[in-house]
Amino acid sequence: MEREKSREELLAELEALQRKIGAAEDALKESEVQLQRITNNMFDIITQTDLGGVIQYVSPSNKSILGYEPEEVLGRTVYDYIYPGDIDKMMPAVLRAIATSSNVRIEYRLRHANGHYLWLESVISPILDDNGIVAGGIFVTRDITERKHAEAALRESEEQLRRIADNMLDMVCQTDARGIVQYASPSNESVLGYRPEDLLGKPLSNLVHPDDLNRVVTAFQILQTAINASLRGKIEFRFKHADGRYLWAEVIGKPLFDDMGMVIGAIFGGRDITERKNAEESLRRTASELQTVFHALPDLYFRLSADGAFLDVQAGQAGDLYIPKEMLLGKRIQDVSFKYGQLFQQAIDQVLKTRSLTIIEYTITSSNNKKFFEARFLPLLEDQVVVVVRNITEHKQAEERLKYLSFHDTLTGIYNRSYFEEELKRLDTKRQMPLSIIMGDVNGLKIVNDTFGHQEGDRLLIDAAMILKKICRKEDMVCRFGGDEFAILLPKTKKETAVTFCNRLRRACEKTERELVPISFALGVATREEIDQTFDVVLREAEHMMYQDKPLDSRSARFSMITFFQRALADKSAEPMEHGRRIQDLVKEIGNRLGLSGKEQGEMNLLAALHDIGQIAIPTDMLMKPCYLTENEWELMKKHPEIGERFARSVLDLVSIAEAILSHHERWDGTGYPQGLKGKQIPLFSRILAIADAYDVMINGRPYKKAINHREAVEEIKNCAGTQFDPELVKPFVEALSCIMHS
Repeated sequence: MEREKSREELLAELEALQRKIGAAEDALKESEVQLQRITNNMFDIITQTDLGGVIQYVSPSNKSILGYEPEEVLGRTVYDYIYPGDIDKMMPAVLRAIATSSNVRIEYRLRHANGHYLWLESVISPILDDNGIVAGGIFVTRDITERKHAEAALRESEEQLRRIADNMLDMVCQTDARGIVQYASPSNESVLGYRPEDLLGKPLSNLVHPDDLNRVVTAFQILQTAINASLRGKIEFRFKHADGRYLWAEVIGKPLFDDMGMVIGAIFGGRDITERKNAEESLRRTASELQTVFHALPDLYFRLSADGAFLDVQAGQAGDLYIPKEMLLGKRIQDVSFKYGQLFQQAIDQVLKTRSLTIIEYTITSSNNKKFFEARFLPLLEDQVVVVVRNITEHKQAEERLKYLSFHDTLTGIYNRSYFEEELKRLDTKRQMPLSIIMGDVNGLKIVNDTFGHQEGDRLLIDAAMILKKICRKEDMVCRFGGDEFAILLPKTKKETAVTFCNRLRRACEKTERELVPISFALGVATREEIDQTFDVVLREAEHMMYQDKPLDSRSARFSMITFFQRALADKSAEPMEHGRRIQDLVKEIGNRLGLSGKEQGEMNLLAALHDIGQIAIPTDMLMKPCYLTENEWELMKKHPEIGERFARSVLDLVSIAEAILSHHERWDGTGYPQGLKGKQIPLFSRILAIADAYDVMINGRPYKKAINHREAVEEIKNCAGTQFDPELVKPFVEALSCIMHS
């Protein structure tokens, strides 16, 4: 029989049990802290809702992705933010998660804080209570907007290419490696009489004239041995029409590769050249008919012998014939121009050898005027060729303009990201190493855009680009990488030299005088020193260093922005600066009486100095107008709190006073602007400032209003307690005012 445990033993066991429970609770708390830390630092958004979709928790990443502070969305439902057209998708997904007690993945659109919609992907996981009943849900969400846009762009590109292929006048066919047709454009029916479905699954060789089959097979075999996609084969042969006759076609073939670089087929573009072939035959039969035809052409027409002698010359546009016709006839082109003679003679030899069309291009420069010409050579007789020369200057200039636009940023005129990526390919050689890349981010662009508008932001980017271009070497390449980012390629440049370049750039920015906002960059440098080092890695390193540079530079940049904005406002009128200093003294004394903390006093002081910063966007003549504003002018003036708030939210050091700036013209009775807040809905700092601001305006006056004395101003403030001003703050203000006046 077991003996009963003593009281001391029972107490000892109880203490041991309590220690275990305490250890378990500590471990649980540590686990919860660790889980909270992980959740708070995730890039994805973690959201917890109840069964009705009401948000009970959201991770801080909600701010960086959707622009909402967590407290802004707590207590609201996910349906308050979802795109209306996606609600019908969301609800079945939630119900499916509830019904199956399993994870459900869904893609939908959600409204960002600034009003636009982002594409998101969420995994919805049900939350079960102790009885296994679904009590809510967990949403793990990430931003897939870029992916969605890329998918849409790819679909549009594919559809556009399909529409182009389906509507081309030329024939387009795709075959596998055996020559079996896998795709045929609708134009095949209009040219050859075959519907696309008539050709699918059949060998393309079935349509080739027997006399041309060997040449076609040989050309196809050459495509199959290609090692890169740049190879193109061009051949002329006869195709069998659906009605049994044969048509001449000019076909260009290009190999198709799989992911392993193996040829899996080919794509062919062909056009009906039967008429051209018939014309060539006609030309061979009668030179006189050809002569008549070309006399009517607007282009230059030459008939040349096998050794390049001019047998006939006709000019549709006399200005394109630089040498009179009489001086050309009977002479060889080599004797007239050695430079072009060699080029023309090679084309003549080629045409007489192949009996097919040959095309060359050349340029003529006269009086700094460069013209482009295209010369088409065709066989005429056994020892003669016809040359049709067309002025293609406008076409070439259009091509050059298009090329320029495709590789240049339209705003700054420097190269764009597409050119940057092309340059990376060109510089992907060992002799260009070490190759340094500098990534630069223009500081303050958002502030400039928000405060002065995008036009001034564009000017900031243009000036930044000009500085970069000015200090770059001839062999360096600077481009606008996107938004406010620039990239610079420095071939054959060590990292130390690139760092020196960055220092030179910073000095150049400091020396550049601008009317409003100064130019500064956050800069990052990375160097490719080994050929097996990918450019992606180097770019990421440069971007990382740039972001590392941002925090070091951001505080001074923000201070510069604040200083410049204050100076710009002072240039409009000296009054805002003096007005701010006087109010600082008033609110400090009020803050002392209200027991504000040191931090609150600092924010109150900052608000007093910068509350009217939004007036920087108001025209000077309105600020200095000696009479009352018109209705339209007053509506514009009433926008300055909103402008000031946007500026403050753009500057990290001012975010804490942004709401107070927005609300400093609100009234206690709710008749103020811009939001019509009432009573203690108005932030405390704004209520304090409103009294100090009104007092200073009354005793110092404005261009449109005379000043009154101290006693009258105090009486006016007392009279407005409960309507314009917080009645609880009027007394501390009057006491603070008395203290200041007697000190």
